[in-house]
Amino acid sequence: MDNNGLRDESGALIGGLVVFDYVQGIDDFKTGKPPPDDTTPSYDLGRQRAAEEAAGMAEVMAWLKRQEDETDARMKALLPPAAYTEYRAKIDEIRKRTPGA
Repeated sequence: MDNNGLRDESGALIGGLVVFDYVQGIDDFKTGKPPPDDTTPSYDLGRQRAAEEAAGMAEVMAWLKRQEDETDARMKALLPPAAYTEYRAKIDEIRKRTPGA
């Protein structure tokens, strides 16, 4: 199976996508449930795509965290201690009101 879906190495279609199995693979991956002993190509593809999406999101979140840390370090270096403390308090307040910010 490759990233194009349910195809063998020659590029020929293995079979049709079973949507219920595909969605179950995604749901199981997202909830951390291990795959059953017997899976279908559709289920495996759903898990694979969910894993790829999660890896991409983790990469973006790591980049955002690095940017945030860099910005914070620059603000700390530029601002007087009292102003930096006020800045951090405002940022923390925004985070409390905005989950995920």
